[in-house]
Amino acid sequence: MSYVAPEWSSVVQNGEFAFLPADSPSLQGEKLFKRAFPDDLLASSIVIVVRREHGDQGLRPQDLKFIEDTLKPQLEKIVEEQGGYATENTEQGEVSQKSNISRIRTYTDKSIGNLLQSEDNKASLVIVELSTEFLDQSNAKTVESIEHLLANDEFKKTIEPGLDITLSGIATVGRDMIRAANQSAEATELWTVLLVVLLLIIIYRAPILALIPLFTVFVSVKIALSVLAILSSWGWVGLFSGIEVYVTVILYGAGVDYCLFLIARHREELDKECTFKEAVSNSIATVGSALAASAGTTMCGIGMMVFAEFGKFQQAGIAMALSLFFVLLASLTLSPALLCLAGRFAYWPQTFNERVAISAGWLTPSSVMARLMQRNWAGSLWESVSLALLRKPGKIWLSTFMILFPFALISLACYGNLSYGLLSELPSEDPSVVGTKAVQGHYPAGATGPLTLLFENPDVNFSNSEGRNAIEQLTAALLEQKDELGIADIRNMTKPFGIGAADEMEEARNLTGLRKIGALSRIKLIKNYYVSSEPELENHVTRMDLIL
Repeated sequence: MSYVAPEWSSVVQNGEFAFLPADSPSLQGEKLFKRAFPDDLLASSIVIVVRREHGDQGLRPQDLKFIEDTLKPQLEKIVEEQGGYATENTEQGEVSQKSNISRIRTYTDKSIGNLLQSEDNKASLVIVELSTEFLDQSNAKTVESIEHLLANDEFKKTIEPGLDITLSGIATVGRDMIRAANQSAEATELWTVLLVVLLLIIIYRAPILALIPLFTVFVSVKIALSVLAILSSWGWVGLFSGIEVYVTVILYGAGVDYCLFLIARHREELDKECTFKEAVSNSIATVGSALAASAGTTMCGIGMMVFAEFGKFQQAGIAMALSLFFVLLASLTLSPALLCLAGRFAYWPQTFNERVAISAGWLTPSSVMARLMQRNWAGSLWESVSLALLRKPGKIWLSTFMILFPFALISLACYGNLSYGLLSELPSEDPSVVGTKAVQGHYPAGATGPLTLLFENPDVNFSNSEGRNAIEQLTAALLEQKDELGIADIRNMTKPFGIGAADEMEEARNLTGLRKIGALSRIKLIKNYYVSSEPELENHVTRMDLIL
């Protein structure tokens, strides 16, 4: 099955926006943004923080020259190596294999260059704008290319002494989140296998028997993921990147559980002096319907996730419910076959002979290990618990209630304490966390990822005085609540460089000659940045960036 299934990465979908409901405000805003500003492909960004912490002078002229003459050309070289800018047109008939980099902005950028310089003049940002969402796995290639550049010994020789360069940006955060999730998934799978093996050996004291559920689940996972990949390539189901973790974990939990039911019944049949084949046959006949009912109930319960609004939950419900069917089949077919093949060796070092309850085994009866194996530790424990429940059910219930009740109160008190932070969930040594701290030392916390508001009104021309007045009134209303809303700065058509910056229009009126021509040219660039020039929406859609 694995040989005919397509590569997993080719059938899964990346990102977050694609899974949102069609009527969600952010998705509607994203669609309007693409219509109004089609040339602005910024979906996420990598931010390079260039700073000089020591000294009162801050960044020196040679530092700024390094950014423009050395760092930016090296970044452009990465763009060329990856196929060119995402905004470049592809020749007719040519296969498009462009990079996901749409633009590189530095302090010399005519539209937002002023915003990339810190007020203390100790830091400057280089924005590498990407056309892909921050959780898109293709971002990892771009982030790692820039990391390799910054770590290159030859490149380090060109850096001015005392100049520090770190990575930040939402795309870097997304790469670190995906990497952390993959590492967590690998660790989860490893520890799941180890704990299952350990528990099975402790319970059954038979290493070969412990391998049967593991092999069954391993085969089930491979088949389930292969079938899902095939169905996804046919367009019958949708899969998101990371869904394999959910499928793997639930199949290990359910599959081992089903196998334990079967093995427990198999041992009971052997205790009745059945042959090995009779024990397997009777076990399936006895617990087969129970396993099918258990799996069916779980499949129906998980399948209810298809009614969720978020697309990832829908896909997870379908994938996990379908995968449980394969682990059920494997538990009722592969596991019994393995028990038959193992025969009397399945319970080694204990041994069973056909129609004899238990033989002397592989160990000397007088040995310490044999005596330990003969003791039914688990059975004695559960027998003691059952007798205690029969003698004092009320006291045990009350004691259990009193022990668990405080934890229930704590859970109710902390019910609303949810973490929506991205960086707070990452290790402190990750590049994105280190880079974000560097940014926050010189800029507002949301400087590298502003919240963009879109305003559409077919009756208002945002490029004339009426539209400007409307934006100014809205800005004033937001400023009255800036502390309550956590707003650090507002950038729009009237205040392109922030609420504390000078009015570009007023300055242009006071200029003459070439300086006035240059100022008017810059105002035109600002207008194109903040007001749509698309024929369908021209001058009737504007954007406002909130720095939180």
